Amino acid sequence: MKLLAVYGFGIAAAILAGFLRFALEGLLPAGLPFLTFFLAIMLSGWYGGFGPSLMTTLLSALFTDYFLIEPMRSFAIGQPYRLALALYVLEGVLIGFLSSRAKWALDALRESEGRFSRFMQHLPGLAWVKDEAGRYVYVNPSAEAAFGMPKEHIYLKTDEDVFPMATALEFKTNDATVRNSGVALQTIEKMQQHDGYHESLVHKFPIPTDAGHSPMVAGIAIDITAYRRTESALAHSELRFRIMADSAPVLIWMADVTQACTWVNKPWLDFTGRSMNEELGAGWAEGIHPDDQTTCLGIYREAFDARQPFTLEYRLRRHDGVFRWILDNGVPCFFGDGTFTGYIGSCLDITDRKELELFLGQKTERLEAFSAKLEHLINERTADLRQSQIRLRALATELNLAEQRERKRLAAELHDGLAQMLVVARLRLSEVQKLSGVQTDCSERITQVQQELEGCLSYTKTLISNLYPPVLHEFGLASALRWLAEQMKRRNLLVMLDLCEITDLNIPEHQSVLLYQSVRELLINVTKYAGVDTAWVRMYRSESTLFLEVRDAGVGFTAESPDGSATTSTWAAKFGLFSIRERMRALGGALAIQSQVGQGTVATISLPFSTMAMHASPDSVASATLGPRPPTPQGLSKLVVDKIRVMLVDDHAVILQGLRSVLETYPDIEVVGEASDGQIAITKAEQLQPTAIVMDINMPNMNGIDATAHITKRFPQIVVIGLSVNANQRNEELMKEAGAAVLIPKEAAVDKLYQAIEHSVRRSAFDDTTRHVKLDLP
Repeated sequence: MKLLAVYGFGIAAAILAGFLRFALEGLLPAGLPFLTFFLAIMLSGWYGGFGPSLMTTLLSALFTDYFLIEPMRSFAIGQPYRLALALYVLEGVLIGFLSSRAKWALDALRESEGRFSRFMQHLPGLAWVKDEAGRYVYVNPSAEAAFGMPKEHIYLKTDEDVFPMATALEFKTNDATVRNSGVALQTIEKMQQHDGYHESLVHKFPIPTDAGHSPMVAGIAIDITAYRRTESALAHSELRFRIMADSAPVLIWMADVTQACTWVNKPWLDFTGRSMNEELGAGWAEGIHPDDQTTCLGIYREAFDARQPFTLEYRLRRHDGVFRWILDNGVPCFFGDGTFTGYIGSCLDITDRKELELFLGQKTERLEAFSAKLEHLINERTADLRQSQIRLRALATELNLAEQRERKRLAAELHDGLAQMLVVARLRLSEVQKLSGVQTDCSERITQVQQELEGCLSYTKTLISNLYPPVLHEFGLASALRWLAEQMKRRNLLVMLDLCEITDLNIPEHQSVLLYQSVRELLINVTKYAGVDTAWVRMYRSESTLFLEVRDAGVGFTAESPDGSATTSTWAAKFGLFSIRERMRALGGALAIQSQVGQGTVATISLPFSTMAMHASPDSVASATLGPRPPTPQGLSKLVVDKIRVMLVDDHAVILQGLRSVLETYPDIEVVGEASDGQIAITKAEQLQPTAIVMDINMPNMNGIDATAHITKRFPQIVVIGLSVNANQRNEELMKEAGAAVLIPKEAAVDKLYQAIEHSVRRSAFDDTTRHVKLDLP
């Protein structure tokens, strides 16, 4: 489209020039037929270039030949005009060429000026040009901003007109140097701007003019104020670093990318007693102990190649020739763009620590040897104590059985001997009283003696009942308890019975006696210490266990009195409870106590049916006179068939051993395994399937709370007893949320652990919904 436009312009110019020639026909001489066409050729060359001007030349020549040269209206050229027409064409070509070149030169100049202007506008520095007189003839926008005034106020002004005198003098001096020398000058100049003095790196250079005139001076300036400030800050930072490094109580070194040492601080030089030049490069490695050099330098080079931090220990020679152990830490350094620049490291003298570690290691070995010996002795003593405890429990069992046998024997002798003799004596006296001739006063005395004998007989019956109630022997435990309730009225105690219509019990006689005596002693304790006149006795059973519960709403009790010292009555009650508990343990049962001051006491006796059947066997029960055979210490465990299988979990071996020692004293407890953390406990719980697990809370790998949650979820039939030094309310809540039955302190394990296990297992056996247990033993 542009090409058609420019050639169309050439054609139109030729046509207009022809019409103009006709219009001026009378005014122009006949010898100048081409005058108007020169203007058309010039305009075509200026607007469209050489091509359109050439076309205009040819068209105008044809127009002139046809309309203005003889012969008219013919393209034939007369002889006089041939040379003129040829010259016209040559002149037209020349004019078109010159006009098109002039237009091209002007366009190029304008484009060049545009590029120069855009370049100067985007130049990040200041740019200006001064004429021979030092007046500004050009400034770019950056210079306008720096000078603080628009270019209209700067042009044709000198430095004295724009800047303070001192600044103007400095600028003029540098300009004169450039003008006189004729070479460029690079210098630093200061100039005050709106935010203070700025320093610039200035490059001034001459611009030659016509010969004989002083050259113009142009300049470009880059503001280096921020760079100079940064440079100054870096210098101060470097100075501070050197001061800090030389004052630090550690040895500091630096290395470049070639692994060569480039700098060490003053403490390093003081330590080695060498100069800086001696330590630079690889000189620092000369002080490493020969035995450590290969390892030390190997790690050093590998870390450099991998650009990774490193830590190593080696011996370095001190200024006095003594080798000291050094802990060396090195880290790689990088520029902001990630370029690796070398390493920096620090060293500490750890000789004292090494010697202390050696000393502690020797002491640890001795302590471990002593601990092993001590543990061996503890194991021996524990085994002896356990054996003694087994013997004592067997002896206590035999004493209890012997007591019951003796009670039965005495009751039998009182019944068969003394009671019968009292009855016979009373009959004899009756016969004597009926004889004739007996005086009245003698008869009265016989009556008095009979009354005395009746009282003796009644007292004898009471003795027999206290020793061995006949109703127990004849009608069983339930009837004996009813009889006991009536007897306790004599002590001003009303006993409310709830026997749950249990009629199918088959309890061995000696066990019935022990259960009866235990309930009797508990009721007597109520009369002595509870301060109430009512008590409740309940007998009930689960599928495998018989329970006897004695409850009162009295004053309750604790292990100690409020002042911290146990009272006489408390110790008496505790001893009685201890005696009952030991009797039940010997039978394979248990006694559980719940009591709080002001809230009464609940004592629960439990006896598994399996132990009843075992004790009722012919091998365990002898005649009424001799009683059952006393079990030997080694055979005591046969008294318990259905043992509670317990697994212990604690990360301290001594605690595990202590817990095992406590629990193995009970014949109904069998410790089947141990674990040192929660993860092992989960594995062993799956393998051993214990009845109960005693679980510590704070352990490595997995704590007791998480382990309890896993175990109770996977094995809901397993009862978990929590154990912790820190048995606070929060830990108790967490353990119970995880599924534990109870959390007890470790320091109370001796007194409460067995009860917790027995009570929790018993509750779990007959009531899966009651999993949490509340313990408050005296």
